[in-house]
Amino acid sequence: MTIVLPAAAYGAVRAPLKNTVMPYIPAFAGDNTDEIVMGVGGYLLMKHTTGFMHDFGKAALYVESASLGNNLISPMISQAVGTTSGNTGNYNITQVTGAY
Repeated sequence: MTIVLPAAAYGAVRAPLKNTVMPYIPAFAGDNTDEIVMGVGGYLLMKHTTGFMHDFGKAALYVESASLGNNLISPMISQAVGTTSGNTGNYNITQVTGAY
């Protein structure tokens, strides 16, 4: 339960923080640059603070890791099962098995 409030706080400030920081960061990893930059920021915050800010950084790292994983894995799943739904991560059983 201790991570819930810091995670909610991170969710509330992620977009404004990203919009402030990202114009100054070159897109070194394409569409995944923001996840990497925000995740590294969260990691550094987690490692160099305590209490609420430590948990805030941990939440940032978790959120950005999940988003990066989705961005990297979903296209591979789409290609493997022959879907063209992009990286939504939403697949129904018909798409996966080919059953009708």
